[in-house]
Amino acid sequence: MTKLNLPPELSQYAPRSTKPSASFLFGFFMNVFLVVFALILNYRMYSELQSMETFKNGGVKKYGIVTQWHREITHGKHAHDYCYVDYRYAPLGADFLGSIQKTIYVRTGMAWTYTCNQLIVGQKIPIVYDPNQHNVSMLLDERIPDTALDGPDHLGKRTYIVMDIYIVICGLFAVLQVVWYQRKRFLLRTGHIAAATFIDTKILGKDRVKITYEFNDVAGRKIRNNHQSMTNSLFAEIKDNPLVIYDLRSSKNILYPPDGIRCC
Repeated sequence: MTKLNLPPELSQYAPRSTKPSASFLFGFFMNVFLVVFALILNYRMYSELQSMETFKNGGVKKYGIVTQWHREITHGKHAHDYCYVDYRYAPLGADFLGSIQKTIYVRTGMAWTYTCNQLIVGQKIPIVYDPNQHNVSMLLDERIPDTALDGPDHLGKRTYIVMDIYIVICGLFAVLQVVWYQRKRFLLRTGHIAAATFIDTKILGKDRVKITYEFNDVAGRKIRNNHQSMTNSLFAEIKDNPLVIYDLRSSKNILYPPDGIRCC
């Protein structure tokens, strides 16, 4: 049997100690951060939409008068197209032209762009105000920033769907990273070591290579496997002394050293 040329970290008795690499930790915590950030953003959006719905259902509906409106259009990375409407209103029981002297409130709301294009100064626009605080009001079809995928009839729903898909994808990546790490950690800690032979290599891109290799286990079985993607620098590091670590029972195996984890 050929004597293996083992690096010092693989010469220790099993179970070997392992540690994640800096690149693995960065990728994992970045995915976790993105999930937490998306959850917070989704919760804040949901709370705002719910408060709007509660306000609409419990508020007093009437018409206000458009005093002016303008569009705010920006370009570039954070481009948006918002329409701001200034309107005035008086609580129910007061008339703009009547003799009853009541307070008239002036507020600004965000409307949908297609609504703005149809507005005329002096026309009526539906609003809702708080019966307990008459100065608190909003347009009946008020738009919330960052819900550009939605319309007044399904405010927030499409944005929720996109955000939920994003959360699921980032969360799935984080889970797969943990599963991947634990699988390789198990092999590194308890697996058997054998010399590998490279059968074929394919360039996948500027700095990646796919390797087909084979090895003989302790029972004399010849096992062939593919390493789907390896950096050119790591390939150059192991090509003169390729080693594989495998599980006796399942024949699962990895080339050493794998990306993201090391023996120490």
